[in-house]
Amino acid sequence: MKAKNVLIVFAVILIVMSFFACDIFTTSKIGKDTKPYPKNITVKYVRVQPIPSPSSPNLISLTWLFGSYQGGDGPMTLISDNEFQRGGVLIKTETVITICVTDPQEFNGSPCEVCKYIYIDGQELVVSYTYGQVKFIYHNDGKVEVYTGGTQ
Repeated sequence: MKAKNVLIVFAVILIVMSFFACDIFTTSKIGKDTKPYPKNITVKYVRVQPIPSPSSPNLISLTWLFGSYQGGDGPMTLISDNEFQRGGVLIKTETVITICVTDPQEFNGSPCEVCKYIYIDGQELVVSYTYGQVKFIYHNDGKVEVYTGGTQ
């Protein structure tokens, strides 16, 4: 009877270990730190050419949002011809961030929120559309990816 109980316990341990092994080998987050951390980033915007409304004010602003209405907005500084930048943008890593640049000179009858030619810490957010908002995730390993949907 004692040997039978030992075999049952051994079988249960093997089953539990196989579940953990399957989880380890099927998840894509092996060894990745996916905990959200606060992170200050620099956002750069290069104005889309040609400029539809060059006589409009040259007041560029950045808006970012994540979580439960966390984020902020503020002006971007001109760093060279048609390039603007804002540092100290506080986000959380491993979190979907919604971002857009408001550029009155890009107003062409539609909203002047621009999402093309935006760089996060030097990495371009590659999007196929010019106007609107874009979502991205800044991973703990420093990589930035455009977020295209799903649950987060």
